[in-house]
Amino acid sequence: MKRLIFLGGPMGVGKTTAARLLMDCLDRAVWLDGDWCWQQGRHWNFSEENRAMVLDNICHLLGSYLRGDSFDTILFTWVLHTRSIRDEILGRLPAGGFQLFDLSLTCSGEALRQRLASRGCDEETITRALERLSHFPVPRTYTLDTTAMTPCAMAGAVASAAGLSIVQAEQGKGPELVEIGPWITDFLQAVQGAFGSRLCFVGLQGSYGRGEAKPGSDIDTVVILDHVTAEDAARYREVLANLSHQELLCGFFSGREELLHWERGELFTFYHDTKPFFGTLDFLRPLVGEEAAAQAVHSGACAIYHACVHNLLYERDPALLAELRKSAFFLLRAKYYLRTKVYYAARRELLPVLLPEDRAIFSEDGDFFAQSARLMAWAAGHIRQDAAKTK
Repeated sequence: MKRLIFLGGPMGVGKTTAARLLMDCLDRAVWLDGDWCWQQGRHWNFSEENRAMVLDNICHLLGSYLRGDSFDTILFTWVLHTRSIRDEILGRLPAGGFQLFDLSLTCSGEALRQRLASRGCDEETITRALERLSHFPVPRTYTLDTTAMTPCAMAGAVASAAGLSIVQAEQGKGPELVEIGPWITDFLQAVQGAFGSRLCFVGLQGSYGRGEAKPGSDIDTVVILDHVTAEDAARYREVLANLSHQELLCGFFSGREELLHWERGELFTFYHDTKPFFGTLDFLRPLVGEEAAAQAVHSGACAIYHACVHNLLYERDPALLAELRKSAFFLLRAKYYLRTKVYYAARRELLPVLLPEDRAIFSEDGDFFAQSARLMAWAAGHIRQDAAKTK
């Protein structure tokens, strides 16, 4: 029988972290976050009409997952701070055929405030989260207090409550997800101490910047000084050597002036994929418009095409093919920016809007040759399209 796992709780309590770790351990599982069903701009509209639309979206997706044959476990994360919201959703799902595990995650107010402050949340956001925390525990739910739990312990507790056998989550084996908020605070303090007023910008890229990190993911930092010398690089290396999780560290270290003269296609992705923690990249904004996005698409397609041919001829490496699909994801962010004027940073945001021909390149149907041929033809098509536009 299918498992439907509700994970409710305020922002910062650990819902997303637990769900992401569980998804790394489970086969035939799918995860839906309620907030994905109504992504909005900086100012959200919580009208009754929008709330009704969101519930329709959630119930449609959950119902489809429950009726389909592809999934045995469905994870659903949302605030779910009242019994009535949970019951309304459950009442609109297909009757029978699944076992419900209705969980609430909670923590102390002090722990919640510290977690959100470490993420850089403003006081209004923290106050709203604390108000939601007061609604927990929700009646008729299994409650987990995450105050003193590590990320792996959270995932293990959820797995245990849902009757799932997951050795890594339950025993805490393998790498853990880095609590990036406290880590970035220590990192920022270290680079400020090393470079002082010369420090222009500190940010985060990659999976941690997009909120898609997994245990063992790299921590992609961005540090921009007024200018950079070889001596600065040596000093920065000393800074990194004294930090925790140094085995995961990589990233970008540069001078401000060099960035202003960088290749525009690369600069487009760099600007949009960097989450700021100190300073701003607004000085790059005039350089990263539609022309830069088009350049990112073209140069990305050329690089994928060349690497795909090389892999077919010489390496024949499935791991390299997987990396090329990842490169295609970066290209598609620029392509769909040109189509929609929206930059979809995270995979979960981009995948739902892809055209069928773009979605097809992520399919693993067929053998190595068939998958390579599909990706190679897709990249070649973009190169030819771009060439036609310039004639």
